[in-house]
Amino acid sequence: MKISVVIPCYNAERLARRAVESCMPASPRCEVEIVCVDDCSTDGTHGVLAGLASAAENVKVVRHDANRKPLEARRSGLAAATGAYVVFLDADDRFAEGTLDAIAEKLLSDPVDCLFFGGRPVLEGGAALGGPQLEHLTRLLTPPTGCASREDLLEAMFVRSSHAWGVCGKVWRMDVARKCFDLIPHGPFMMAEDATQCIVSMKFVQTVAILDIAGYLYTADTGCMANEVLACRNIDQRMLDLSAIQQTMRQFRQTLAPDDAYLRYLKAFERRILRDFLVFCAPYLHKYRGTGLYEDGIKPEHMGMMAMWWADVDRTSELFRSTRWFWRLYRKWLAVKAALARDDSRRDALNALGDCVKRMTRDEVHLTC
Repeated sequence: MKISVVIPCYNAERLARRAVESCMPASPRCEVEIVCVDDCSTDGTHGVLAGLASAAENVKVVRHDANRKPLEARRSGLAAATGAYVVFLDADDRFAEGTLDAIAEKLLSDPVDCLFFGGRPVLEGGAALGGPQLEHLTRLLTPPTGCASREDLLEAMFVRSSHAWGVCGKVWRMDVARKCFDLIPHGPFMMAEDATQCIVSMKFVQTVAILDIAGYLYTADTGCMANEVLACRNIDQRMLDLSAIQQTMRQFRQTLAPDDAYLRYLKAFERRILRDFLVFCAPYLHKYRGTGLYEDGIKPEHMGMMAMWWADVDRTSELFRSTRWFWRLYRKWLAVKAALARDDSRRDALNALGDCVKRMTRDEVHLTC
């Protein structure tokens, strides 16, 4: 049983060795190939990876000549991988001891298309992450042992949002993973790129299994790769991300019949993406005070969504429950952005995207949070 582990690395000099070493199996029944993709790091990451590759014949290094972001790093790693299965590991995370051995044993006895194995958050920087936010993250990463079918898992990830919706904590049959990337356009987008990969991949999955171990150790504070996403305060970049996701969904829909039951999960996925778009962007809208953004009962204190999400998940869900509220705020932001830009072409492009959002939410009474 050969499993390929693909590790995207960007400025991960401090953490890459730990991630790679966590992939070394103890059992001879588990053959592991480790493919590290240096996404044009500017620190000493490449030297660390080169040293690891020279010391272990099962470690490969692929190097990008430009920073292409995690999705493209995973694509490059997948192209270089030769295992029967692939599992994705972020460079700031790691596997618990014995995880890959347990995965190999499970797949040898039950060679399914996708194996869910779950994980747990790890705090390393002394951040005050606790209470409801830590409980929420722990719940998302817990192995979904109550799910017996692919449909159960899709409901958990994309409809109820009760389980993590990314690609980590899951093992994919290699041909399933490659079919997914055939449908995702090339591009360096960051927001929900792993969730996009997951929703497409699951369409090609026929058989699933659950391994009840918390094998994926997710770094939830210092060093977290998600910090790069959170630190990106360029709303235009988030717009490009959303457009890339929509392009993927359009291409994906062309492969489905009009009555395909999978469309239910795509709609739930897109509603959640729209919700998360505002979660990422709302903290940075304070600059538009005085432009009329805060009329109709929308107050500045409602806008710190990212901080509020970590502090109180229920409150954030409540604020995003009304589609009308969602649309009013989003549409107004488009108008303000276009007015500030004084750019007719940008206004047309923003309004076209806004019309798409409006069509998607027109018949919805509530957003699924």
